[in-house]
Amino acid sequence: MGRAGTLLLVVAKILYTPLSVGLGIGAGIVARKTFGVVWDKIDGPDNDGPPDAGDQDSPIGKVVLAAALQATTFAVTKTVVDRQGRRLFYHLTGFWPGDKVPAAGDPDADAA
Repeated sequence: MGRAGTLLLVVAKILYTPLSVGLGIGAGIVARKTFGVVWDKIDGPDNDGPPDAGDQDSPIGKVVLAAALQATTFAVTKTVVDRQGRRLFYHLTGFWPGDKVPAAGDPDADAA
């Protein structure tokens, strides 16, 4: 890759950074809302939300279930939003923001 190509990659990464931060914040908001809706379906909307590990009266099973469900919801939401954000950036710019596995026979691939 020539000097111009390297410069374009650097500029693309700089442009992707604020998009990535914004998508990360948005993913967190969506995940929190999604978890709240799912937890209300499990525990009922009349309760005060998921139990905290510090709540003395909460059964351990309920605390662990809430933590596992919350972690799963956040991880899946973040992954989907991150992946789709990268695909959108690639579609708009032609540059993949992140590691790209070189295709077989790619002259830009490092010789191992």
